[in-house]
Amino acid sequence: MNSDDDKPRGTASGFDALLGDIARAEPRTPAEAELLIGEVVDGKYHVDALLGRGGMGAVYRATHVGTGRAVAFKVLVPELTANDGAVERFKREARAAGQMRHPNVVDVTDFGFAERGDERLAYLVMELLRGKTLRAVLDAEGRLPVDVAIRVLDQVCSAVAEAHALGILHRDLKPENIHLEVAAGGYHVKVLDFGIAKLLHGAADVPPAPGSASARSPDHVSGLAATLAAPTTGSGDAAITRAGAAVGTPLYMSPEQWRGETVDARTDVYSLGVVAYEMLAGGPPFTGKDRWIALEHAESAPPALAERAPAVPRRIASVVEAALAKDPAARPPSAAAFAAALHAGTETTGRLLRRSIALAVDHYALLARRSAVATIPPMALAAIGVGSALLGRAGVVSASVDLVVGDVTFVAALLSVLLLYMPVGGLLVPLVADLMASGASTRSPPPRAEVWRTLWASLPSGLVLMVIGMVASAVLAAPIAVLAHLHGLSKQAALLCLPFTTAASSAASAPFTVYAAVVVIERASGLAPMRRSATLLRSMWRAAFGVQLFYAVLGQALPQLGVLVLRAAATSLLPVEAERTSFLLLWVTSAALMPFILVPFALLYLRAREAEGKAVAVPARGR
Repeated sequence: MNSDDDKPRGTASGFDALLGDIARAEPRTPAEAELLIGEVVDGKYHVDALLGRGGMGAVYRATHVGTGRAVAFKVLVPELTANDGAVERFKREARAAGQMRHPNVVDVTDFGFAERGDERLAYLVMELLRGKTLRAVLDAEGRLPVDVAIRVLDQVCSAVAEAHALGILHRDLKPENIHLEVAAGGYHVKVLDFGIAKLLHGAADVPPAPGSASARSPDHVSGLAATLAAPTTGSGDAAITRAGAAVGTPLYMSPEQWRGETVDARTDVYSLGVVAYEMLAGGPPFTGKDRWIALEHAESAPPALAERAPAVPRRIASVVEAALAKDPAARPPSAAAFAAALHAGTETTGRLLRRSIALAVDHYALLARRSAVATIPPMALAAIGVGSALLGRAGVVSASVDLVVGDVTFVAALLSVLLLYMPVGGLLVPLVADLMASGASTRSPPPRAEVWRTLWASLPSGLVLMVIGMVASAVLAAPIAVLAHLHGLSKQAALLCLPFTTAASSAASAPFTVYAAVVVIERASGLAPMRRSATLLRSMWRAAFGVQLFYAVLGQALPQLGVLVLRAAATSLLPVEAERTSFLLLWVTSAALMPFILVPFALLYLRAREAEGKAVAVPARGR
């Protein structure tokens, strides 16, 4: 046992009166806990069997006399009903859980007091759950597969996010409070025990944003509304809050809980991180074996998850470890952000592209109309080139003029493609966000001024990105072309280089893939969109590379391959007209493919923002 000198400052030391009551109540024997079995409590609930017991009370299976419905019946131990603080916390659990109507939160149906001889019983009635706790599953299996763990965490995060939206912090998230019922494809999760939940200002208040005025205000409820804290003078929520009391289950408590500091949603994120770590590694990051558990949480870095669980993808491990940051500001800002980051860690190129293609198929006409601004200019320029070739054949224009027109229109069409596709893809982000959220959109096209702003603001980043792609392609193409020439394959050099240059260009461009979306949604300009894109995609670079490669193949490599093939065939047919017509047909083909080309960029940006924990706020024009 460590001395009190080892304890971090600010942590409550010793047991107060309630802690003493709980400590004395905890060793209750099964016989004592089973005394209620067979009784009808409060004239409404027949107690059938004991399900579990602890220091604060016991949980029974009971039957509602009037309806015959089986329920879970939670009773506060009689020793504590004389303690106003314990009873108030029991009421708090009823209020907190009773406010919530969420598929992943246990449903609380009743609360009350009953007289039993000289004793007063406080009871809470909940739905009777089947299955077992996450603790029981982990004790039996050691750890969970990554996909199963993430599905469980996703549901827990959904429940916790709902609680936070109602102004409720759970503050005791642990495997014992996560109930799993076997369901199709995995588990259905129920989050239990809001007994030490902290109600913020008003039942409907959202927890204050980190750093906000309300979070810093001395008028804000401070300290920990602790189940294990002694009552103080006063009334209401503050009366049962004792600043400086560390509350929760030691293995899962955040550093700020141990220090007795003001807490917000990120303290639950920390506990979720500990639970996630245990699910994936087979044990919690801190056990108190080497140092006092409070010091481990406050000062020690958790053992690398990659060492404890090598099979866990690095992207997932980094998200879990971020949730375990000592500084709350370094954690995901909310339970929803934590879940989104985990999903982003599992996001694969194939999954993202499948969603994009399905979205493009379902809403093809709408997406094609909105992307037309990117496809009309190159088609118009290619048509001018074809017209010039026909006029040259007819003798209306000279061969030299036709040559200049052909070269200029080709270069201009290529530049328009490179500089228009990405900005137009960025302009599609609000529309794609609508379609992903509700499957429909009445959003009107962006006004002309917004289109011009996007094109202008995207120009510096677009030009730099084009140069990066060209340099990467050239660096890889040069040695391949030399080798082809040495082996007498000069005519085939372009075709040989194409797959390698496409991959090189995609790899070099991948970090900057969503720069145009940043311009549209975050109103950035200059080279700032490129830097922001690189930051956003840091944890999703594989998906970014896959999307960029998909774009390069579908929007660039295939058209280039078609041009090379048609150019070779045109040599013996109609050299000028056929070659330029081939360009026009290729731009028409690209226009037809444009929804499939651009939607992945929009979806990638939306996923990256979700992983960052920030919803994309877009103006609702035309609604």
